[in-house]
Amino acid sequence: MAECSKCGKRKTVINLEYMKEEYCGECFINLYEKRVRKSIRKHGMIQRNDKIALAVSGGKDSLSMANVLHKLNLDVVAITIDEGICGYRDNSIEKVRNFMQEKEIPLHIYSFKEEIGVTVDEVAEEHEEQSCSYCGVFRRKLMNKAARELGCDKIATGHNLDDEVQTVLMNLIRSEPQRLARMGPVTGLKDHGKFVPRIKPLRRCSEKEDAVYALVNGIDFDDGKCLYINSSSRLLTRECLNKMELENPGTKFSILSSYDKMLPALREYYRGKSGDIGECGKCGEPTSSDECKACRMIRNLI
Repeated sequence: MAECSKCGKRKTVINLEYMKEEYCGECFINLYEKRVRKSIRKHGMIQRNDKIALAVSGGKDSLSMANVLHKLNLDVVAITIDEGICGYRDNSIEKVRNFMQEKEIPLHIYSFKEEIGVTVDEVAEEHEEQSCSYCGVFRRKLMNKAARELGCDKIATGHNLDDEVQTVLMNLIRSEPQRLARMGPVTGLKDHGKFVPRIKPLRRCSEKEDAVYALVNGIDFDDGKCLYINSSSRLLTRECLNKMELENPGTKFSILSSYDKMLPALREYYRGKSGDIGECGKCGEPTSSDECKACRMIRNLI
């Protein structure tokens, strides 16, 4: 094994091809955490006295994010959503519980069955090909409701560099620029009293780096895959991006930087075109129509 490019003393644990450098565990942790802190400062993700909801699933990304923000001595609580997927979520929730007990972070678990009345397993019995869509909409609604009820100012998610760049390209391919305007380091086009903004502290950390950070820190994470994952377009986009990154290291950072330069113009344009945010007539959650998407989906299941 090669010696660390930074300290020249210890053996390396990761090769950062885009930097043409290799790092030992200690130096990599410092690099990773510094990058997260820089992203938070640059994009104004967190203000003084903010209470942060950590959206944690038990995987490498969300637990790495939770570990960094915990070390920053922020006011944090953890929220885990139990979608009701037997053989998948059960194990990851246990990982979350153990981590939060160790760090003494309050943990709140919300379930689809209790809050929405249906599990993903039940949805899949009739709509297996659409289960990911139902799950995503229900999870976002429940996470927002939970964070608001807990008095949180922001929701920190574990979206990494790969996630962000994949979504950028997918929205370009689908010709959905308004979705691009709603993305970014702090999500949303317009403010609403019931909407808790989402922040992405790991958006400049790759999936590989999240895994190495978790392993070096001894974080016990769940590496299982959802039983219903069927997003072939995302998988194809991921494969193409990884191939481009392999041949031209730094491609993912370049795409993200280009997107960040376009984001202010996109937001200014679509703020003027987007309607006002009101409240759903059935559940009271924020929405741009009379009925939120989650309630429409629930109605379709009945």
